[in-house]
Amino acid sequence: MSVRDKFESMEYGPAPESAAEALAWLVDQGDRFGHFIDGAFTAPGDGFDSRNPANGEVLATLSQASQADVDAAVGAARAAQGKWERIGGPGRARYLYAIARLLQKH
Repeated sequence: MSVRDKFESMEYGPAPESAAEALAWLVDQGDRFGHFIDGAFTAPGDGFDSRNPANGEVLATLSQASQADVDAAVGAARAAQGKWERIGGPGRARYLYAIARLLQKH
């Protein structure tokens, strides 16, 4: 799966050695993108610059969350909470351990 595919699907995947594909994705987004809420990116809002700490270069303009963005994110989290709760502690542990294994692997 390419970095572009990962950004589109938001699936987990290994981090590439080069940032070129991620930077190309940012250019395709106009160096701006919104928040990832309820499985989709929102339209970019008022923004602020994210800079590379090594050289000060602007990497992207990040969206400042509006009250509507926060309300939508909280609503999506509340909607997902029931399912997360219903799978129980052992089910949640399986998800968290799977994420930990992916982090260790990559």
